[in-house]
Amino acid sequence: DYLSGNLAEAELLYPEAIAATDDVVSRVTICLVQAEQYLIQGRFADSFPVLLFALQLLGASFPSSDEEAGQQFPHEFEQTEQLLARQSHAALLKAPEMLQPEHLLEMRIYFALSFATYQTGQFRSFVVDACKLVQTTLKHGQCDISSIAYVAYVTAMSAMGKPYPLCYQMGRLAQALSEQRDNKYFRLTVYQYFA
Repeated sequence: DYLSGNLAEAELLYPEAIAATDDVVSRVTICLVQAEQYLIQGRFADSFPVLLFALQLLGASFPSSDEEAGQQFPHEFEQTEQLLARQSHAALLKAPEMLQPEHLLEMRIYFALSFATYQTGQFRSFVVDACKLVQTTLKHGQCDISSIAYVAYVTAMSAMGKPYPLCYQMGRLAQALSEQRDNKYFRLTVYQYFA
């Protein structure tokens, strides 16, 4: 229905599809399809609750409002900084691959949230999302979206008043990681954001 332009009809199928399976990976994947179709349509605000529900299915959480995100950001940033302090940037470039489907889906959700929060002007939610992306990468290994995590984290660092050279180094880490992976889409996204 969606590809035929029957957007309203397609939207009615998502609850049915989610109810038809008990498999968490399948349910989250359906949520991601719905959210991505909202994002394609420019319905960024509509994608937000779908993405939050997908995170809940995975046992993860995210602030439900930008105000709540503002309260959580200092703590999330400090947690991320502590995790980053354990490894050099050279070690991060050699981090093991993320393998678990649930973790890869979590990264996809956070990536979609970066669009939803940015396009709706939820800056505090955007920087919390950047922290969540980096935390997931540091805890579970790297994937193509990890380069996006590091480049988005530059904004979080800037928001916390980190010196420009440190922000730049993080951007260079994102660039280096994107260049050692095959996915050109994410590489171009890093180039655009870091430029």
